[in-house]
Amino acid sequence: MNNITVLFPGGFKPLTGAHMALAQRYAELPEVERVILLIGEKERDGITRNNSMQIFDIINNDPKIEMQLTAFNSPIMAAYEYLFALSEDSIGSFAMAASTKGDDYVRSKDFIPNVEKYKLVGDKKGRKIPAGVNGEELSVNIDPLVSSTGEPISATTLRNAIATQDYELFATGYPNTESDKINQIWTILTGLTELAESVFTTNWWKQVFEGALMTSGVKKKAKLLTEGGAAGHMQHPWDSHDLTFGDMKTIVNRALDGRLDIEEAVTEKTDGQNIQVTWKNGQIGFARNKGTVVNPMTTAELQAKFDNRGPISEAFGEAGNDLQQAFSKISQDQLNDVFKNGRVFANMEIIYPATRNVIAYEVAVLQFHNLVEYDEVGNIVETNAAGGALIQRIVADANADMQNTFQIIPPQQIKLGRVDNFEDQESALINEIDQLRNTYNLQDNNLVTDYHKAWWSNIIRTKSQEFGYELSEQILNVLVYRWAFFNKETSLTVLKKMITSPEFLAWVLEMDKGEFKRLFKENMEPFESIFLRLGVIVLQNAQNYLALNPDKSAQQIKTELAELIRELQQSNDVKTLDKLKLELQRIQKLGGFDAIVPSEGIVFVYKGQTFKLTGAFAPVNQILGVLKYSR
Repeated sequence: MNNITVLFPGGFKPLTGAHMALAQRYAELPEVERVILLIGEKERDGITRNNSMQIFDIINNDPKIEMQLTAFNSPIMAAYEYLFALSEDSIGSFAMAASTKGDDYVRSKDFIPNVEKYKLVGDKKGRKIPAGVNGEELSVNIDPLVSSTGEPISATTLRNAIATQDYELFATGYPNTESDKINQIWTILTGLTELAESVFTTNWWKQVFEGALMTSGVKKKAKLLTEGGAAGHMQHPWDSHDLTFGDMKTIVNRALDGRLDIEEAVTEKTDGQNIQVTWKNGQIGFARNKGTVVNPMTTAELQAKFDNRGPISEAFGEAGNDLQQAFSKISQDQLNDVFKNGRVFANMEIIYPATRNVIAYEVAVLQFHNLVEYDEVGNIVETNAAGGALIQRIVADANADMQNTFQIIPPQQIKLGRVDNFEDQESALINEIDQLRNTYNLQDNNLVTDYHKAWWSNIIRTKSQEFGYELSEQILNVLVYRWAFFNKETSLTVLKKMITSPEFLAWVLEMDKGEFKRLFKENMEPFESIFLRLGVIVLQNAQNYLALNPDKSAQQIKTELAELIRELQQSNDVKTLDKLKLELQRIQKLGGFDAIVPSEGIVFVYKGQTFKLTGAFAPVNQILGVLKYSR
């Protein structure tokens, strides 16, 4: 038995650490060539197939393991339909994934005789599995992973944890997974962060195109999603799907000239704990995820959720008390006008000295950011970027902004001025943008996404020419959208049928196992570099940070960073050392410790969309906020 493909069908709503542990156990077997998770389309409690594909991209590190779409929600049917879809001349050995200690072992025992039956007599429709396909029995002996309750980890357990906002139970569903990755998964499935928004970086470009390249009848054109602004997604300029090269140059000019406030005031992106508050059915309500947007928590429920967690309990508990007291001084008519009986939430930050993340503020404040309107199932309808200042004024007018523990404040407005050496700084950054634009003979009015498509098309076309394969526009578009924009609506099964060159297909399959992610980062890096360096320049020139003593706060970050670096350098964990090296290189590239300021970044509005400019905070946070807790 060699070169076996293991079929692992399931709902995976969501994909759990237990699923991946079984897949990994198979992948470690020398006779296994690859493990394919076949995921059905059916949603479970609002968790979609796309959600689970995002989770897979986060936690899978093994190129032998891949996830493919199936149109069949029955796991058994999905596996056999995969074999029926193979070309008549296909050869190979296939096994059905099952643990000897699991309830699904029976289906693996039936797999071989069923494959033989379908090869010889076919199914009721007369279809046959290719004669060159063989079924194999290949089970693994693995103890089921258990959650904190002692019960085996299951998708049902994690869905229940989401429904009850039990983050601790949810986290046990991903044993041996880094905390920042678990936070990232939690955010994907709930819509809000469990920890501060800055703890992790979301996957980029996950939903760039809507309905593009469906598995049957590939479309050559796709509708571009314009996220940001009303959609409420705060993005870096390089994340944007609809900025042109000219737009990027305008942002650079305004930032260096201190004119980012042309459309809205520039505010600070602060580093605290996130909470959302509303007024529904005559009482205050709180939300931390999509479920509690639909059914807001009472003050008591919020406090119970964060009970027995030390300073975190104090922060959320007292925030609940202070906000309830503040809202009690405002007329219900005014609250209903703002919050539309629970359809609108005020997005805000709890900043409490004892729960400091990276930046020390030395003040206890509740800071409003914006107002967010949701539909009846918790999806964002519209975001009012100026709403934070509006609701804070209402609180202040009621003389309710000073409470027992916290002062309730609006977004912190940042003062920007023209930077020193404006002409030189602007010329250098815009020259880099022009060089990228000119790479593919684009113009200032071209979308930056045109660059990404050309970049990937060049790589794919070059490889096809090496194999002497005449690449169709249809296949090229499928691959560009798959790797540049993470659109996997066209399954590998369909791709295999479309591509007639065995050599080119082999390259595509190898790329799809994970190499494309490295190239994705390479593609994005020059744009990211431009705007991170712009962020450093602007933040060093900014004034009026929320930190009361900016110099002291910045020095505190640098001191703690230096101490932690020295400690981490003594580690024998290769993964930790590699991560540390990467983040230190990012800090050095941005200007070293001199680039560190006591702020996560600034928020500004351009053409109605909300953007953020950050500098060295991201790599600093990866060390202080992630590596610090992985020791």
